[in-house]
Order: sequence, then structure tokens, then C-alpha cells
Amino acid sequence: MEPVNPLVIISTYPSSDKVINILNRCIHAYKSINYDVLVVSHLPLDQHTTKNATYTIYDSDNTFLEYKYCPMFYNNAPGIRVTLPTGGHVLPICRNMRTGVNLAKALGYKYFVFTEADVILGDTDLKVVDGYMKTLSTEDKKMLFFRPEEYRGINGSYVYETLMFAGNVNYFLDTFTPPLTSEEWANVPMGHTLELSFYEKFGHDEDKFLIINDHSSNIFKSSDVNLMRYGFFNCEMIHNSPNPSRIMLFMMNYLIGEEQTKYITIYKDNVSYSTVVLYKHGYWFNDFPLDDSEVIIEVYSDESKTILETSKKFILNKHLGDISLTKGIFELT
Repeated sequence: MEPVNPLVIISTYPSSDKVINILNRCIHAYKSINYDVLVVSHLPLDQHTTKNATYTIYDSDNTFLEYKYCPMFYNNAPGIRVTLPTGGHVLPICRNMRTGVNLAKALGYKYFVFTEADVILGDTDLKVVDGYMKTLSTEDKKMLFFRPEEYRGINGSYVYETLMFAGNVNYFLDTFTPPLTSEEWANVPMGHTLELSFYEKFGHDEDKFLIINDHSSNIFKSSDVNLMRYGFFNCEMIHNSPNPSRIMLFMMNYLIGEEQTKYITIYKDNVSYSTVVLYKHGYWFNDFPLDDSEVIIEVYSDESKTILETSKKFILNKHLGDISLTKGIFELT
């Protein structure tokens, strides 16, 4: 028997307690309107979250899109220029789309909703989404996309939001195969961004879609949309052009929001090396020798450092130096 309601596919990377809490709030919202929920994660899920969801998938492959296919971010500051690839996380997101929608098909669902975990809908907006899904069914619409009227991609084209969208399972899979690797990304081929790619792959059938001519964040007024972060935060070991024998740790906070200050502790071989506070639009850099030492960076969202947002570990060896060009370039001007 075909399920009555759509399957909600939640894409997540639950790297901290804060993210797990937000994920469970997202699950609870959809379960409150009797939608089944599939969580697709690139980190193992805790038992509590697993029990909250209807289905779960853990995919250990969190490989990012190769830098040569990514949009570039340029940070020009007095005396320096930093080039950083951005958006590499779109490849794990595409993996989640592909595995999630294929499981929806295998389980007999006709419609699906795909959403990032940091979109938590309030009661009023859940009714709006439910109304959208009923329209897809009663009017035989193939997809639901948010297409903000005032926003354009790099070539002046419209884009479809990928933060949240919905559609007919068979139509989606027949029309588009989300790439699993950088090679597949290049062979499709995909556009400059995932949002632009969606418009390029689906836009020819727009008369068959339910199109909302605005950002989802403007439609869902009683909800928290893009709750985790909006903007760009970087913490990476990148190529040090002035002295390639040393590697450059570059951190930058271009997050947007009221509470986006980051409190950072850096350890070298388990000894506290430095503490950094990065306010909005702040950046910090320091070079290290490639001496096989271990550097750990802990990023907190509160000054008392009780809420760990993310942690990164680097072994400062020759391999890290060899791949540093793929992570970014630090130059003097």
C-alpha cells in the first residue's frame, strides 16, 4: 500500500550537540503532522535521534567536491590576498539526495520533501508545507521549488533553492541523477552552484511545477530557516606562497547573524598554543612548520567555551603540504 504522506528526507552532518538538538527539533516538527522522516547523515547518529526518525541512513563518505569545480572566495586585506574554494559540501548533499530519494522510491513513496536539518518549521508553516504537498498531488505538479525573483546566478539565470524543495519521486529520479563524485559532477555537467544546476536541469519543465517566487526564509515567517549558519566560516591549512616549506592556518568569520562570534582555542601537540576571538568579518592567520606535529582547533559559540561547535585536527606532515593548494592559497601583496 502506497504511503499517504510524503517522505521527508533530512540531510545532516551532526558534528556537535547543538546540531543534534536542531536535527531532533526538525524531526519532531514533521512527525507532528504525521509525515515519515528519513535522516541521511555523514556522521553516525546517536540512539535517541535514530529512534525519533522513521528511517536513517549513515553514509561514511563525506568527500567534498574537488576545489577546481568550486566557486572561489577572495579575501583581499592590507598586505595579503587569500583565495579559498567554497561550496565543496554540495557533493555530500548530492549523495544524501540520491540515496534518500532512491530509498523513498524503494519504500513506495510517491512524493518527498528534501530539507537541510537546520530548517525548523513552526506550526503555521507546517500547514503551509502540507498545503503545498496536497497541491502537488491534486494538481499533478512534479516539483515544488522556491525561486526567489530578485536573485540571479552568476550568468543572470534564475536559481532554485536546494535548502528545501519537494517533488514527485519518479519524476525527480528520471530527470536528474545527483552526482556522487567530482568526476560525475564534471560529467553531468553541473553548473557554477548547486542552485544554478537545479534550474538548468529542471527549468525546462517549469510549467509542471509549483513555483514559489521568493526565498523560503521569507515565506516561513514562523520558522527558523538556515539556523546553523548563513555566510562563510573558514578554518583550514592552506598553501603558504611566501614560504611553501611552512603551512598557513587561515581562519575567517564571514557568518551573518547576531550571535556569530567564535571563540577558538588552538593546541599544538596537546599544549595550548593560542586563543582567538573571531568577530563578524574577522580573520586570523599563522604559519606552522611541517614538522609532523599535531594541531587541534576547537571552535566554540560561547565565551565560556561550553558549546563546542566544531573541532579540526591536522597532522603537519608532507602530505598536508602537498594537498594545501587544494584548500586555498595565501599570498602577500
